Amino acid sequence: MKKIMVIVTSMLIAAAVYADEIQLVDGTVLKGAVIQITDSVVEYDPEGQAAFDTVPRDQVARIKYESGKLQVMLLDTIYLTGGEAIKCAIVKVTKDAVIYKQADSGGEKTIDRSRVARLEFADGKVIDMPDAAISDTGSMVPKKQTGGYLDSIFRISVFGGGGGFAGGIVDKENRVFRAYEIDYALAAFIPTEHYRFTTFGTGGVELEFMAPAIKFAQTRGFDLSGIKFGIRGRYGYERVTSFITDRDGYYVGLNETNSGMLMDYHYWAAGPGMSFVFTPRSNAFSFMLNFYGTAGQVFGGKLNPLTALRDSRLLWGRLAGVWPDLWNNPPIPLMAWANIYTMPALNRTSLRGYTIRAGFGPEFALNRGFPIIIGTHITYAYTALTMGRAPIMYADGNRKSAHHEIGAEVSVGLHF
Repeated sequence: MKKIMVIVTSMLIAAAVYADEIQLVDGTVLKGAVIQITDSVVEYDPEGQAAFDTVPRDQVARIKYESGKLQVMLLDTIYLTGGEAIKCAIVKVTKDAVIYKQADSGGEKTIDRSRVARLEFADGKVIDMPDAAISDTGSMVPKKQTGGYLDSIFRISVFGGGGGFAGGIVDKENRVFRAYEIDYALAAFIPTEHYRFTTFGTGGVELEFMAPAIKFAQTRGFDLSGIKFGIRGRYGYERVTSFITDRDGYYVGLNETNSGMLMDYHYWAAGPGMSFVFTPRSNAFSFMLNFYGTAGQVFGGKLNPLTALRDSRLLWGRLAGVWPDLWNNPPIPLMAWANIYTMPALNRTSLRGYTIRAGFGPEFALNRGFPIIIGTHITYAYTALTMGRAPIMYADGNRKSAHHEIGAEVSVGLHF
């Protein structure tokens, strides 16, 4: 009888010891009775003929005992926005919450996704929650952004820029400069070859009224989230400066570098704008690729021909017949009368006309806190001008001119 009792007891123990499940990192499940867990291995009595076996501890993800107790060996980590960290086994991530289980809690717990900053899984996978929404199946949840620049309807900015200037009045200035180039060189302390060039600077304020964006669902952490259209209007002031300098720079410091304001004018312009808007999942900021085109009027302009030449005291001293040049060419007193037509009063005139302007470039906007927007653009402008009278110095009787500008500008403003 005693022998029968021992056999039955052994059968009952066998049924019990084989009820534990050891789940490995690769998904394999080993069944048996866990004997003990050391720092390096898990010892267990497996199903079958073998009486004893071990498995490296770092290969074991969790152990589920017959009693229902769950022992997690490699823990996942939930980092909260407040800086806390929760060691646990993450069960599921939904669009609204993270569901997890802790070994000592005995049940599942739920935490709102808005409180979660980062997930680190035991297998090494890391997910930053503000930048990646996860579906129940683990894939990215499509999301359309709301708020921020995508929904802004008004923008006000100041801008400033500059660049190069070609055609129109510049060609007229070059023609006159070539006529005086020899005299300019002879009047210098050390004659050398010179050249002239023209630059412009511009600045002003612009307003833009924008429609809410045509939105797209984001499927990546940083994605195209919409296309935005608007009507942009701007007021600007432009100043054009003419320079004459040594061509090779060898005599810098010995010869003059002459400059002067060639012309300036005001303008207004308006036209359409379009932006491709990219945002992260958090919608903390927006990055835009912006294009715009405007057209409008030029008004209140002034033209001062030959300001760079007139800036050279050496040249006008020679032309006035005051002194000979260093090459011993004698002064010519009558030259002063011959050059009376170069007087500023006989050449200054007013300007008006129209301008067509376009630009493209990146912009950056903050969507939280202070709604600043910063942009940089490569710009092009075509400007047609009508002079109040044809300057005598240009000797062509033509009151019309048109020029091209290529430059860059920076803008800073606010969006609402």
